[in-house]
This record gives sequence, structure tokens and C-alpha cells, in this order.
Amino acid sequence: MGRMRVAGSLSLLPLLVLACGTPPTRPPVSVEPVGRGVAEHQVTPVNQLLTPHGTFVELPGLRPQAIAAAANGRHVYLAGKTSELLVADVATGAIVQRVELPGGRRRGQLSYTGLLASPDGSRIYLSDVNGAVAVFAVDDHGTVSAARSLPLPPANAPRRGAEIPCGLALSHDGAKLYVCGNLSNTLLELDLATGEVLRTFAVGVAPFDVV
Repeated sequence: MGRMRVAGSLSLLPLLVLACGTPPTRPPVSVEPVGRGVAEHQVTPVNQLLTPHGTFVELPGLRPQAIAAAANGRHVYLAGKTSELLVADVATGAIVQRVELPGGRRRGQLSYTGLLASPDGSRIYLSDVNGAVAVFAVDDHGTVSAARSLPLPPANAPRRGAEIPCGLALSHDGAKLYVCGNLSNTLLELDLATGEVLRTFAVGVAPFDVV
């Protein structure tokens, strides 16, 4: 009986060897360089192939974080890790304007979110990570200019005094702006005519967007 069991076990060995000896099928190794390809696709550093519909828009140094559509349908607004707002032409993808954030020498930049175009197309609002909301004016031709900066009350959090605004929303009449105070755990209601904070609402830990 012992020899029969051994013989039975050994008879499986050739099958196991054959199964383990079959190499898996591997995809061909890509030698295409990282970045934009000639066929309108892009290769990431981890060898992913990106083939989106539409047009690539190069934004070197920006690290874009937010995008908002203009009311005129001809432009989109972009912002990220620079102290400017970019205006892109929808049809061509070309950057037609670069507008410095208001605030003089103070170098602001977009918070991790918070970019809003008004429904009437006349204003753009941007959450400045340095504790304010930047306001831009848009004329009848779609040209954007920096208008003013609306400072927010300090959050007075540990190791940081300035608020971190993020998500934005307008009231239906366009007279009030609602701002998520990410650091103070509040929603702030601003009067856009005066910049005054009318009310604050405690909303829980680290709010980041409002509708």
C-alpha cells in the first residue's frame, strides 16, 4: 500500500512540472518616452497611456487644481499653484490671458479648491489660501482683470492664524457669497457690496465645498 501511494504521488509530478514551466504571456515593453506622444496621447512615468478626447492644454508649472466655465461659453478659467488666474479659449485650448491675483505684493494662490464664475458672467471668485477671496471683473468682451480682495476673519487655529477658504457659492440674487472656512470649521456669508461677513455657521470639521 505504501509503494502504491508513492507511485501515485510521483505520477502527478510531470503534470506539475509542465504547469509551472509554462511562462505567462507578457505585454510588449514600451520604449516610448514619458510625456506627449506624436499621436495625441501621453505616457505617464508609470507607463500608463492617456488618450483623452479633446485637446491637450500644456500648463507648465501651474499644477492646475480648479476649473470654471465662463457664462459666454467661449472661455474656461483655470487656477493652481501660481499667483495668477488663466483664461483659456474653449475652441482652441490656447491660453489667452494670465491675470495676477489682486493684493499687491502679497503672493496669493488658489486654495486646494474654490473657483467660481458668476451666472451673469461679470465676476470670478477665487479662494486664496492666504485667508481671502480674490475677485476678478469680466468685461463685455470677456477680458478679465483683477478687481479686489475680500479678507476673511482669522481662523486663529494652532500654528496658523489665517483662514483657509475653499468651496464657494453665490446666493440666487448674486448679492452674497458663501465661503467654506476650512480651518475654522465654518461657513461664512459675505455681503459682496461691502465685503462684510454677515453671518457664520458652525458646520463641522474641515468643510471643503458648498452648493
